Amino acid sequence: MNSGIFTIPPSTIMEIYQNLPEGTRADLLEYIIYLLPEPGPAHEQVLESIYENVLNAKEGSAYANVMAWPCTFFLDETSHAIRPDIAVTLKSNPGKIVSDMHFRGVPDFVVEVLSPVNKRHDIIKKKSAYQRFGVKEYWTVDPESKAAQHYALRAGQLQLQAEHNGCIKSQLLPLEFQF
Repeated sequence: MNSGIFTIPPSTIMEIYQNLPEGTRADLLEYIIYLLPEPGPAHEQVLESIYENVLNAKEGSAYANVMAWPCTFFLDETSHAIRPDIAVTLKSNPGKIVSDMHFRGVPDFVVEVLSPVNKRHDIIKKKSAYQRFGVKEYWTVDPESKAAQHYALRAGQLQLQAEHNGCIKSQLLPLEFQF
């Protein structure tokens, strides 16, 4: 992303997305740019706790990268760019980091901390994109109630596996922790 000043007008929605002003909270899904709300304090506290737990478990594990917002995942070249709250790629993942904050490919494990005004976006729209592109494990966490829903990719569908309160028990990584 850059300053948003164009010397040549963008010709695709991906170019428009890539030229949004630095710091703009947005996802590109199915050729539509969705502007996202600023997170509240509860969102940030839960996000930080989960991120620290996942990052601490990285040492000696099978995962290569642990990334948090504002890292952008370019799921394809034309119509899908997502900024998950937390994403993990395994060492076997064929995607690649193209800059400090950009990854071309699909994360293996994703956590989205839900915002009160934007739950539908994460639970429906983002989940649909994660399913379409083959994210192996997807978690949604409500920062107010600490309710966590665990979805795993089975036969091409992200299917609900379990619901927890205040903890994540990943089958993919494997790790378990409280938040």
